Amino acid sequence: MKSDGPPALNARYLFYEAAQAHYYGLPEDEAIASLTTIPAQVAGYSHRLGLIKQGYDADIIIWDSHPLSLGATPQQVYIDGSPQLDEPFVLSKPHWAQTSPRTPSWDKEANQTKEADGLPDLLDSKTPDTIVFTNVASFMHDGQLERSEPGLVVASRGRIVCAGACASYITSEATTVDLCGGSIMPGLISSGASIGLVEIDQELSTNDGSPLDPLENDVPVIAGGDQFLARGVDGLSFAGRNALLSYRGGVTTIIEAPFSSNGFIQGVSVAFRSGARHKLERGAVPYREVALHVRLVRGEGEGGISTRIATLRRLLSDPEEGSVYARVARGELPLVVLVENADIMATLLDLKKELEAASNSSLHLVFAGATESHLVADQLAKANVGVILAPLRPIPLFWDQMRYVPGPPLSQHTALQILQRAGVTVGLGASSVSVTQAWDAPNIRFNLGWAVADSNGTLNNYEALALATTNLKKLYRLPDLDTDFVAYRGGDAFGYSSKPIAVLSAERGQNDLFE
Repeated sequence: MKSDGPPALNARYLFYEAAQAHYYGLPEDEAIASLTTIPAQVAGYSHRLGLIKQGYDADIIIWDSHPLSLGATPQQVYIDGSPQLDEPFVLSKPHWAQTSPRTPSWDKEANQTKEADGLPDLLDSKTPDTIVFTNVASFMHDGQLERSEPGLVVASRGRIVCAGACASYITSEATTVDLCGGSIMPGLISSGASIGLVEIDQELSTNDGSPLDPLENDVPVIAGGDQFLARGVDGLSFAGRNALLSYRGGVTTIIEAPFSSNGFIQGVSVAFRSGARHKLERGAVPYREVALHVRLVRGEGEGGISTRIATLRRLLSDPEEGSVYARVARGELPLVVLVENADIMATLLDLKKELEAASNSSLHLVFAGATESHLVADQLAKANVGVILAPLRPIPLFWDQMRYVPGPPLSQHTALQILQRAGVTVGLGASSVSVTQAWDAPNIRFNLGWAVADSNGTLNNYEALALATTNLKKLYRLPDLDTDFVAYRGGDAFGYSSKPIAVLSAERGQNDLFE
């Protein structure tokens, strides 16, 4: 294993990569060896590194749980026998985390991949009209958890029609699926990974392309001139592998805006179904316009931060009637700002107050990325400004991210905990400050479980689920968005014991069964 970055992967969490390899079938000893004995052998240092053995270097990590368990964190690190952490913050982990995770079988998927030369068909799911799920340990909906003695849940064409005593639904026409103590939970939402707009990040022929920026480009009059604004819905591509892998990972709704790594005005985002085959399919695009997205990151583009703030002030102070900017100014459409630095956030809060005083309306402002948002947590809560942390565990790649919260064992709390304690509504997003990370969308549920593990008991599973469901709907003002349901076999969504095996979509009117 290697980090291949940053920004691709944070080397601090290499064991997370080994844990995922173990989850998908790599034996426990080989997963651990991929970061210990094998690198030592390849580098030619196996005579002194890679083993805890007399005569070897005393480079040792003491973990708070099994290193392949989700959220495993070092309690202490020894280099040549010397402790490296003066006052580490140690988390309390449950007893079951002290052993290797019991992972599901992926033999079927591995065989299909071999038969298809590495590219199995991701649209070959079964679509039975009625599915009867048995041995269901939990069913969560609308923030409520239901447990029933029979452990039965019935879905008909994407709708849950019965939970509990449902024996009458077990007929020869229905498909019966044993969840083996699994769960049925709302589908997750991905935001910021550019899925549907970017398929292969560095292959331009597979992408929608960067939107024109009126602040930095001379946009032709025929395209709208200074009022030009790209819409994500116009550049969408469906049934890409990133979208379908996300769908099979429990991510059923995706919110994306046109992406530019250094532009100011990104465009208007769209909400679409990751499992849809094309745009015209029933329920494929529940919201064509979701929010206006802009970027305020220092060192990008030709215009400075003060220039961009002045531009934003003008656009929202005197917008053309009926335009997207007018809707944003009236608070009808959220303004999502990709911003990492706390000083820029403070300026935006000041601008929000100024605009609201002048227009007598409320601006719905959301910060995405938001690495330093913990520094202004109280002010964010007072101004009713939400935050989309992208990612939950940041790494300071740029000066704007310098004052980040590293989390345990280097700090007692995480940025998530600080923001939630202040009363800020927080959602989970994908990092896009430098490159998009569509590959990480299927791992959203693991990031939620990791947030629970890092919280030291202050965050429960329902609150974690909200980070990628109800909180995002609130931040994007999509209260009526139906995110579907996902059935997991072997446990809940937040650990390495479970596997998504079905999606139930009432909006699309179908059940998708992946086995």
